Amino acid sequence: MRSYSLRAVAPWLACALAALSLSVHAAEVPRAGPPAVPPDDATGDIISAYRAAMARYVGEQPGYEMPAYRAELDDALARQDMWRITDLTKQHVVDLPSLSAQANWERLVVYTGAPASMAYVYADSLWTMGQTLENSARDTPAQAEALAAQADQVRQTAVAHALYAVAVAEVESRRCRDAEALVFWEDNVRRGQSALWAYARSLPENVQQALLRYAHDLDIRVAPMRGPDALLCGKGRLPSAGEDVFLPQAQADRARAQTRKRLSTLLAPWVRPK
Repeated sequence: MRSYSLRAVAPWLACALAALSLSVHAAEVPRAGPPAVPPDDATGDIISAYRAAMARYVGEQPGYEMPAYRAELDDALARQDMWRITDLTKQHVVDLPSLSAQANWERLVVYTGAPASMAYVYADSLWTMGQTLENSARDTPAQAEALAAQADQVRQTAVAHALYAVAVAEVESRRCRDAEALVFWEDNVRRGQSALWAYARSLPENVQQALLRYAHDLDIRVAPMRGPDALLCGKGRLPSAGEDVFLPQAQADRARAQTRKRLSTLLAPWVRPK
């Protein structure tokens, strides 16, 4: 897990938290002006306009700074090259301000239809920030109470987006020819974020319910913009030339619609104590 010092950036903290929409008292998708979700039969032009409106809405948050290497990130995402995104992150993310800028980009692309792997990356960035705030609370006695409270808010937001990442995988894996694609993805998520899921299971039931609603509502808002997820259906690798990893669209769309109706049931076990 990444860890950064907070001592030099305390004045920056409030702005960064606001920019990331990290207040999770209600734990819901922002409601102050997001565009209306298009109908299920919306055309490509309507979806494109909706995506542009969502991008404006997300990017107009106060203090919303993008990383200087955004064009490289956008190019890598367009190719579903998560390895390149990882390399760029390791190269540029060296402290909390740079993590904030990276997370801003991640939130933007997640809210405009990024695949399951990107939703997972965003949740992981938030979890890292929450853990860093918790560590800083121990190192900064004068700010310990405030930092600890902020750490809990950020970690809960990380859980909400991790649940959304699971929702994306559940729904979009219904496009995959390989029925094991979802199992492969979820096994990796359980191992990669074991601390996050343990924390999620420790939360009060009312908080768990709020975070589950967040994930469900975010799926409703973002699903129209999501496309086929080659990395998910390829079980962690991009398909080779000529390899078809997707089911016929009509069959996949029916399965996706049925799965989205069951999302609440499918997500709940991720936060329930075992």
